[in-house]
Amino acid sequence: MRIGSGLFISTIFALGLQLTGCAEGGLGMGGSSSTPQSGVPNGPLILSGTCNAPAGSYAIGKPATQALQSELITKTLAKTLRVVRPGEANTQEFSSQRLNLEVDGTGHITAVRCG
Repeated sequence: MRIGSGLFISTIFALGLQLTGCAEGGLGMGGSSSTPQSGVPNGPLILSGTCNAPAGSYAIGKPATQALQSELITKTLAKTLRVVRPGEANTQEFSSQRLNLEVDGTGHITAVRCG
């Protein structure tokens, strides 16, 4: 029993060290967006397949061509893309992996959102 409790305490201690690293931005979460000496940038961690709408904001005002849609999928790291036209019905469920392009009646992008 003594050996088991020692292993438990070691595990708790190791977990505490990992959590301390997270709280200080040690895993790329939060913190400043500067690059430390290690060369790995601090800042929010964006996983592949998680939509990053700000990366596609440059497309607002442009026509929603197939080529631009493909480019936006790549730049925003989204897995899927949906074009939302005025008055068109669409589902309301949120998907962190989907990029939504809202377009006007002429097909120009008016908003870039995740969801």
